[in-house]
Amino acid sequence: MDDELRPGDVDRILAYEDLDESGRRASDRLLAARPDLAAKLERLREIERRAQAALPVADDDGFWTADERSGADDADCRESARRTRAALGIGSRSWRDPRWLLPAAAVLAALVLLPLQARRGPLLTGLGVETVATTRDGTRGTATIPLTDGRLRTGEAVVLVVDLEDDAYVAVIHVDPQGAAALVYPPDPSRVARLAGGRRHHLPDPGSAGLWILDGTTGTESFLVATDRETAPVLSEVREALAARTDGLDRDAALAAARSLLEGTWDQVEIVEFLHVD
Repeated sequence: MDDELRPGDVDRILAYEDLDESGRRASDRLLAARPDLAAKLERLREIERRAQAALPVADDDGFWTADERSGADDADCRESARRTRAALGIGSRSWRDPRWLLPAAAVLAALVLLPLQARRGPLLTGLGVETVATTRDGTRGTATIPLTDGRLRTGEAVVLVVDLEDDAYVAVIHVDPQGAAALVYPPDPSRVARLAGGRRHHLPDPGSAGLWILDGTTGTESFLVATDRETAPVLSEVREALAARTDGLDRDAALAAARSLLEGTWDQVEIVEFLHVD
């Protein structure tokens, strides 16, 4: 299971006390689903507890008091502490102050996870837009055709082309030209969508009744595609948070807020855009 660790997991859990309610729920779900990660976190906390119990009280300079070290050890002690603080990017402070242990744990976790992360490539390896072709009698078929000029017209159907390296949960947020943001895939937020890796997917299925048909205001259409290898998202929470974060914002701000929402909890988030014309 260790090879399944993701770059954002440890950062999010170590910052648990600073997270909002949604972030804490996501961390709790992750720890409940990942006993190996929970065990790693507990080991880090045990190291922290032992370090705080074992290290002597520091003086105002952040070092042990004179009667707790020998004169022969004084220079080595100070130099070692100086190098450690410099490496961790922290100022002079008490060695019993737990605040220095969090960056130390984060550095340790990063060093442990770096080789694992390096072996994992991107999950979403291809993303594009196509439209559903029409037959001679004007009805829509099931075949798709690529955009030739990066534009789609009002009344045409939008189909996203998604290439996945591994099996993944997938969600799609659409931000229209006026800045209205909506979770459009999966169409039923009570059901998660886990798609097979090593293949190309068309979202939505060109033969389905739930095609995304362009209507309303023309302009730039944006689709944010989020993928995650392991954690099944609670899509009802995503939809509620999206509405709360983007309500009343202009298009650019709404797009940024929607992307920030996804990037906080998903492995990978990519965007594809095209011009909607009459």
